[in-house]
Amino acid sequence: MDLADLSRLRVRAEIDERDVARIAIGARADIRVDRGDGSLTSAGSGSVTWLSPDMGRKKVINTDPSSRRDTDVRETLIDLDVGPQSHLPLGLRVTAVLFAP
Repeated sequence: MDLADLSRLRVRAEIDERDVARIAIGARADIRVDRGDGSLTSAGSGSVTWLSPDMGRKKVINTDPSSRRDTDVRETLIDLDVGPQSHLPLGLRVTAVLFAP
């Protein structure tokens, strides 16, 4: 049996080393999900609530062949504005578009 606290939903994102200086706690984010045909649709928004104190290797590998895999990233947590009534299942892979504060 798995237990999860659904009182708030979070997205764990990886910020590319080229963009780290532009993101801060409080930055707004738009969360998007794949519609199944390759296009993205908005699933809500949120804000950055935590930034890792160090850089690390990518853990999320996408299927884009032009994607760099040797890039260091900064792990980030984004608290979503939606509550537990959200239709987003736990573990769903999403795209986070972050906006500089």
